[in-house]
Amino acid sequence: MVFTDSSANVRSWKATSRCASLAKRNTLSTLSAAQLTRWISTASNSPREQNGVGGKDGGGGGGGGGGGGGGGCGSGNGSGAVQSFLPLPPSGSTNTQAHDTCVSLFVMSLRLTTAAEDRVHRSAAERKKKIKYSAVRSQERWIWKWNKDFLSRDSADEKRATFDSSRLNSTRLDSTQGVSHP
Repeated sequence: MVFTDSSANVRSWKATSRCASLAKRNTLSTLSAAQLTRWISTASNSPREQNGVGGKDGGGGGGGGGGGGGGGCGSGNGSGAVQSFLPLPPSGSTNTQAHDTCVSLFVMSLRLTTAAEDRVHRSAAERKKKIKYSAVRSQERWIWKWNKDFLSRDSADEKRATFDSSRLNSTRLDSTQGVSHP
């Protein structure tokens, strides 16, 4: 393998390879071949790839909207917009297949990370909604109980008032008839 590029490019290429190997260790064991193929084939939806830019060496990405030569991320130097954030292998390197694998694994790891973050945010939102719902239900229960108590107090007061007035009326009636009640 011949490296004729600057040392910075070589360093970034090595960093990409390390990242890809990390992604491979962490994610490949949990994915089936079908999932892996699907994730890699949908790895980039940028306008550049949709317009057929990229994949010139792979022969499959040029007009396929981001397909690429058999791998879905492009082959050789033509992996479309993925190249905008991942360095190419140093010029003169013949290891383009390794680079494509790195691109694929890197994008796949990004997608897995995003999916995991989405799950975390979604579960947090659901938890917050449950807490809010629980608080509302608790408040509703409290209001219902308070209303019930208040109404029962009113009812008791009304009964007492009715009883007192009827008692008063009976006392008046008896006094007119010459019968007095203590």
